[in-house]
Amino acid sequence: MQNSQSLSIILPVYNEGQNIKEVVEKIIAGIKNYINTFELIIVNDGSTDKSADIIRSLSVQYPVLRLINIQKNKGYGAAIRTGINNAQMQWLLIMDADGQYEINDLNYFWARKSGYDFIIGYRKKRSDSLYRRLLGKLGNLIANLFLKTGAFIKDIDCGFKLFKTKDLKMIPLLASGAIISLEILYKLLQNKPLFIQLPVIHYKRVAGRATGGRLKTIKQNILEFLKLILNKPVYEHPLNSPI
Repeated sequence: MQNSQSLSIILPVYNEGQNIKEVVEKIIAGIKNYINTFELIIVNDGSTDKSADIIRSLSVQYPVLRLINIQKNKGYGAAIRTGINNAQMQWLLIMDADGQYEINDLNYFWARKSGYDFIIGYRKKRSDSLYRRLLGKLGNLIANLFLKTGAFIKDIDCGFKLFKTKDLKMIPLLASGAIISLEILYKLLQNKPLFIQLPVIHYKRVAGRATGGRLKTIKQNILEFLKLILNKPVYEHPLNSPI
């Protein structure tokens, strides 16, 4: 592990070839002014577009970038777990790679992290369709009922969260889909950590397609949620190969 001011950024990628170059360039340009030691871990989760080729090319230009390639799509949760397992810095930022979040919001998180175990972002205003917003509100309400914490988590699925890397490495994570966001918080909250929730700006997706609202994805999330309740394993570890 590196010094206490070091950061690993995990970007799970699935068919984000139209977005990933701009996202990477903004991240590196945005954080180098206040974080000296960082790594950008991009987990390509079986993309069928040009994502892997673009990321591989970017890794030549930016040595801080590490590509981990999963040959067959395993799911958002599997990509997140792979990133956690490979993270080497003291702090860890989980950030979506679709261009709907800006790395500039990390500046505020970074300045506030002292004394807290993690920071959860919440979208001040979601730039999604009405269907996605309603689905998100329902899922968030159900998830909070399951968490049974004294504080209401405003946006469990927000793709912008800051953790201590060692804390995530110490908990067994099982989900392969988006339920990983709930699983992480559920298992961390067992130890009554100190955390805060901070607002982030959510931008409209300009390219690519979101998969969170698809019927197949919803079914997977329901199944994994039930298995999380029953504390049963939900997948086998994916085979992945660093490139």
